[in-house]
Amino acid sequence: MRYIETLINYSFLKNIISILFISLMFLMTQDIIFSSDGGTSAANGQIIIKESNSNLGYLFAVFFVTWIAFFGYLFFMSKKQENIIHDIKELENIISNEKS
Repeated sequence: MRYIETLINYSFLKNIISILFISLMFLMTQDIIFSSDGGTSAANGQIIIKESNSNLGYLFAVFFVTWIAFFGYLFFMSKKQENIIHDIKELENIISNEKS
């Protein structure tokens, strides 16, 4: 049926999107992951608070990607729902034709 074919295509697309998202997250956080002290500890044990204004670009990027992913998910789910409704109507027509 058409639903199975579209499901296979969407699962491939979901895998690509998830790989891209994970790569983006790694690229955005690699300075935190690979730093020696993370920029939060001092030699005498006191905690130093850095300015976080430099990270606002990253925050906006994650916010933007999250909303795109959310609306993309809604779009794909609505298409799947339309396909399922169409398949149900086809099955109802087949069943009604067989009864006649």
